[in-house]
Amino acid sequence: MGHIKFESAGTSKEFASKGVPATDKSVIAMNAHSIDISKHINRYAGDLQLSGFDLFLTTGQDINDSLIELGVLPDKIMVVGGANGIPNPWQKDQDAYSECAEAIRGWLNTNTWKIVSKVF
Repeated sequence: MGHIKFESAGTSKEFASKGVPATDKSVIAMNAHSIDISKHINRYAGDLQLSGFDLFLTTGQDINDSLIELGVLPDKIMVVGGANGIPNPWQKDQDAYSECAEAIRGWLNTNTWKIVSKVF
């Protein structure tokens, strides 16, 4: 079996193309799950070769719509957290970031085989 590589990119050209590091709140939330994102720099999905990706995990329908506008096929998109997605913690307190990280982790743990079956 192959391997799965996760990458992150934003769909808002205004915010994601500025090359800004991850927020301190994001770093703290991910460190709690032993994931170091301290060197992460944001980037705009439209600047990437999206056809080279097998699957896109999003946090909600608005992100799905943005990816489709960028040429991603709908069958390559899965919403983390089910139909309602995951609440965006942007500009909220540390608890919101931690709850978001926990929700993503829980969904990934529950849906690993669904992801694997779409990729391999």
